[in-house]
Amino acid sequence: MKFVLPIIVLAATASLMAAEPLKMNPVPAETLDYASNKGNKYRLRYFYGHPGGAHTNAGAGSARLLVQTMASYLGDKTANDDYVEQIKFLLDGPNTISGSGGYPAQHEHVMLASLFVARETPSIWERFSDEEKKKIDLLMKAHLVGSAYTTSDKTYEVKDNIKTLTGDRNMHRDWNPNYQEGMTGGLILGACWFGPKEAQAFLDNYDHAKFREELKAAGLSNTYDVYNWKIRHPDSNAPDDETINASVRGFRFKGRDITKPMDFFVDLAATTYGANVTAGLNKGEGLNGGGKLVKNADKVANIGKKGMLLEFGSMDANGPRSCAHYAYDGMRPNLAKQVAMLVSGHFDYNHPKWKEVFEQIKIGNEDLFFKLEQGYVSYAKGRVGAQPMTFGENDERSSRDLWEKVILPYHESQTK
Repeated sequence: MKFVLPIIVLAATASLMAAEPLKMNPVPAETLDYASNKGNKYRLRYFYGHPGGAHTNAGAGSARLLVQTMASYLGDKTANDDYVEQIKFLLDGPNTISGSGGYPAQHEHVMLASLFVARETPSIWERFSDEEKKKIDLLMKAHLVGSAYTTSDKTYEVKDNIKTLTGDRNMHRDWNPNYQEGMTGGLILGACWFGPKEAQAFLDNYDHAKFREELKAAGLSNTYDVYNWKIRHPDSNAPDDETINASVRGFRFKGRDITKPMDFFVDLAATTYGANVTAGLNKGEGLNGGGKLVKNADKVANIGKKGMLLEFGSMDANGPRSCAHYAYDGMRPNLAKQVAMLVSGHFDYNHPKWKEVFEQIKIGNEDLFFKLEQGYVSYAKGRVGAQPMTFGENDERSSRDLWEKVILPYHESQTK
C-alpha cells in the first residue's frame, strides 16, 4: 500500500498550509449555546450496535460539532475545550466509528466533516497530538473504504456482494438519501481530505489486511472489529478480504473515479433535494393521519417547485413515505459536506450545475424548516410517527442557524 505514508503526511500537515478563513458571517452566540455539550462528552459515541442500526447512541446530535468548529474557525474560540474533549473521546477505540458503509455512514459523516474545519483552525488542530492526527486520518480512510465498497460498480456486479463490511444487506447505493448522503458522501469527504488524486490512488492500491493491521496498531478497536468481521465471524455474510479488495481497487461509481468531488456533490444534492414541493402526502391531507403538517398546510411556500427534500415524498418497502426525520437526515450530512468542501478549497462555484442545485437546496431547506416550525407528523414503513417532529432538539436549531446565518449568505455572495 505504497500511498499510505504520503497521504498521512499530507493530511497531518495540511493545517500548516491553511489559508485565511473564508469571509463568512460569524456563528451567533445563541447558536453556539445550542451546540454546547454542557460537559457531557458521553452524549455522542459510536459503536457497532446491530445490523441495520445507526452504530451510534446520538448521531442526531452531531451537527453541534460543526457549529463549534465553525465558530472557532470564524473567530469565537469559546467552544474549543468542549469540542476537543469530545473528539478525543471519539478517538478512543471503543467509542469511534465503525466505517462499515451503509446506513451508519450518515451519522459518521457529520462528525468527520467537523474535522475538516478543525484542521483549518490552528487553535483546535494544534491540541491534537501526531498520534491523534494519525488516528483521524485512519478514520477518514475507513469511512472512505466502507463507502467505496458499498457503492463500487464491482460490488454491484454480483448481487450477493451488496452488503456492508459486516454483511448487513439493509443498504443500496440508489436507496433514499439517508443512505446516499453518507455512502456516496463518504467518497466526497475522502477525496477532499486526502486530495482527489491521492484518495483515488489509495483506493487503487488498497490492501484490506494491511489496513486492518493499521487500525489495530492505532488502537481503533471498534473500527478494527468491523474490518476484521469475516475472520471473527467466518459463517457470516460479511465479505472477505479478497472480495473487498476486488471491489475497492480501481474504484468506479457508475463509471466515474473520485477525482472530481464537486461532480459527485451536485449530483447527490440534486437527488436529495429532488422532489417537487407539497404540503404532505395526498396534497397535504396525509395518509392515515401521517405524512402531514400539524397546522398551516395552506401556507407552504413554493408548491410544485423542485427542491423539496426527497424524503418528504418518496417510497419505501411499505409504500409512500413522507418523513421529517429522514428528510433532516438528508439535510444535515448534505450541509456537512458543503462545509467540508468549502473550508478545504474543493467547492467549485463555477460548476455548470451549481446554480440550479443551489436553488433546489434553498427551496428544500426553507420547506424543511417551515414544516418543523409547524410540526410534521411523519409516515414511513407503513406507520404513522408517534409524535410530530418539531424544533425540539438543539441539533435542528444548530443546523438551521449554520445554514441560514453562515453558509447560505456566503453562497449568495459567491454565486453570481
